[in-house]
Amino acid sequence: MNRKTLNPADPEITFVDQLLQHRAVRSQIAQTRFTWNRRSAWFPEAQAMEYAQISVVFNDCIQKYGAEMFEYYAKKNRLHKKYTKDNLTPAKKAKRRSDPSMDHLAGYKVPKTTNGIYGSVRPSHLFHCMDSQN
Repeated sequence: MNRKTLNPADPEITFVDQLLQHRAVRSQIAQTRFTWNRRSAWFPEAQAMEYAQISVVFNDCIQKYGAEMFEYYAKKNRLHKKYTKDNLTPAKKAKRRSDPSMDHLAGYKVPKTTNGIYGSVRPSHLFHCMDSQN
C-alpha cells in the first residue's frame, strides 16, 4: 500500500482546527462590521459637514481679528492656500518678493579647500549676530 502521509501544509487537506479558525475570523469580521455600523457610521458624514464649515469659520476670523492677524495665523499653522485671502497691497507684495540685502557678504571669500570642511567663518560672524562680543 502506498499511503500518503498527512501534511498540514498540503492544500488539499483541511483540518478541523483550520475550519474553526476560518469560522472565528469570519464571525469576528461580521461582528466588527456590525459594531462599526452601530458606533461609528455617523463619523464620515459628520466630518464632511465640519470640513464644509472651515471656510466660513476662517472668514469670520478674518472679519473679527483682521487680515493681518489671520495671515500670521495661516503662515504659522501652514493653512492651505485656498483658505487664505490675498489682502496685501501691491507694494507689500513687492516688498515681500524682494530679496533681502546681502551686502554684508560682499568681502566674503569662499575657502580654497573643497574637502567639505566648513566653518572657516562662524555663522554668528557671517550674519553679524555677535559682533559686539568680539
